[in-house]
Amino acid sequence: MNIFFHVVTAVGATAALADTNRIESSRDSLKIGVLSMFCSCIIHGIIDYVPHTYPFSPKIDVAISLMLIIILIWRANKKYRVILSLSILGCILPDLIDLLPSIFEKYTGVSLPAYGKVFPWHWSDYSGSIFGKSDSVSDINHILVLGLTFIICWCRRTDLKRIFYKKPF
Repeated sequence: MNIFFHVVTAVGATAALADTNRIESSRDSLKIGVLSMFCSCIIHGIIDYVPHTYPFSPKIDVAISLMLIIILIWRANKKYRVILSLSILGCILPDLIDLLPSIFEKYTGVSLPAYGKVFPWHWSDYSGSIFGKSDSVSDINHILVLGLTFIICWCRRTDLKRIFYKKPF
């Protein structure tokens, strides 16, 4: 899926795992952050496994996703920034490892060392990527990913508010 969808699911993973009433120290934040990174990586695999197309062009996707990441991290309270950052990293790390060298070469002409894909959901046997055509199953899957993330955020809205609002409430 586009990076945008991975970043959005990172917010859902952060909301689901960050119990703001129990996070008291930076050590607590780091523990939850590492767990969130691991879970986000697994989520990445699940949503890459389901059939999907790429509704945004790569350049637009990267630009929107990068802006979203910057805004999210900037808006997050300092106490929870590590959790959110590690969750985002977990959601995009598989693409950085497996896909960045070829994408970088495509747009810059500079060849980076490329190895076989590490993550199984990027292997042709297990990838849900559908190239070159529109697909209603893919559209449904994109809506389901966004909808499920919204439901998680709605159910965990109190924690989400504490993560992103600068003023305590």
